[in-house]
Amino acid sequence: MPYYKRTSLIDAVQFFEKEYLTNKEMYLDVRDRATFSSLWANKTASDGRFYIPREKNNFFSTEYVIVYEGDYIVQEESGNIYTLPSAVFENNFKLATK
Repeated sequence: MPYYKRTSLIDAVQFFEKEYLTNKEMYLDVRDRATFSSLWANKTASDGRFYIPREKNNFFSTEYVIVYEGDYIVQEESGNIYTLPSAVFENNFKLATK
């Protein structure tokens, strides 16, 4: 079976709710559900309060990725954005110099 190794660069930032609330520009397209509904006002990142909308959406629903406390938000060169738990990210990615 052939094995493959990724060779593209990514941008990544680890999500922390306290930092998000004071510096939203630092996080790639993260949105807060509490801005749309008071039901989320007392919830935290551990409850799924924060999310990133996906490109695919239609009249009835929008797809999204939930961002939990400590997750890494990853953006590939292609523009694709996704999240990874910190243990998965730290085991599979190393800091690169450009």
